[in-house]
Amino acid sequence: MRKRVKASTVINISLAVALLTVVVFGFFFLRQKVPTPVKAIVTTTAVITNQPPKHRFDLYGPQNAPMAGPLGVAVAPDGRVFVADSSNHRIQVFNAQGDPVTRFGKLGQGKGEFNYPTGLIVRGQRLYVADFKNGRIQVLGLDGKPQGVIPDAAKHKDLAFAPLAMAEDRAGNMYVVTVGHEVLVFDKDDRFVKRFAKGGSKDGELAYPNAVAVDSKGRIWVADSNNGRVQMFSPEGRYVKQFGGMLTPRGIAVDGRDRVFIVDTLQHKVFVVDSEGKELFTFGDRGVEEGQFNFPNNIAVGPDGKFYIADRENNRVSVWGY
Repeated sequence: MRKRVKASTVINISLAVALLTVVVFGFFFLRQKVPTPVKAIVTTTAVITNQPPKHRFDLYGPQNAPMAGPLGVAVAPDGRVFVADSSNHRIQVFNAQGDPVTRFGKLGQGKGEFNYPTGLIVRGQRLYVADFKNGRIQVLGLDGKPQGVIPDAAKHKDLAFAPLAMAEDRAGNMYVVTVGHEVLVFDKDDRFVKRFAKGGSKDGELAYPNAVAVDSKGRIWVADSNNGRVQMFSPEGRYVKQFGGMLTPRGIAVDGRDRVFIVDTLQHKVFVVDSEGKELFTFGDRGVEEGQFNFPNNIAVGPDGKFYIADRENNRVSVWGY
């Protein structure tokens, strides 16, 4: 006759088995090595952004109004892209996705008319256009409606110049490079402040500068086109240093990491240097295919980090990004 196992005995055995299981599990758990953090997660961004960006798409304009010889490009905070459609004497506008939105301007000397527009910048809710052959900067709303002009007889007595390109610093000051081989400075209210540099090939002298940009330290970078170099000036306009290795730099922009992107028209490529001028990489070559350039001229950085390059002889804006 079988003996009946007491319930208390069963419970004790079960508890013992459970306890043994916990002990064994704990033993092996404590012996396993804790994996070290994966460093690649920390460095991925640096690795990617220290490499050339990739070509994304191109902007051509609508079929009934294609671009012709674009020289300038600017991007608004909302991502709208404004292009100086230079040979057509007008401005083309695209949305952040690259679709044509509108266009405005025509050949002429009146308000909202242009004669070979070159550089563009967006300052707040206003578009500034270097109306080169009319010898003025036109100030327009982002809808294209005229709002003012520089020089203005009431504000800028005896001031005359032919602008090529502009840039703005973090304080709202505007820097204008001119065909007179100089840099003009205006405050946030468009009042003329000063000028610096003059024509020549010595340190601090310029020969047809076609672009200007300002980094986070307030240093002013000038594409000294006909001298085949880029020069850096202090926030006060004093010569600091120069960088060579280019044939005809005609576009320049500073991104959010203070990298300087320099468009070399005759080499059909973009040079990228760090904040002290050390070359990081280049991208682009000559051609008519996607991702190639044919006498590129100007560059702008969008709020999304994309790069917009006025690809003059391909009659388009080439868009690059990571």
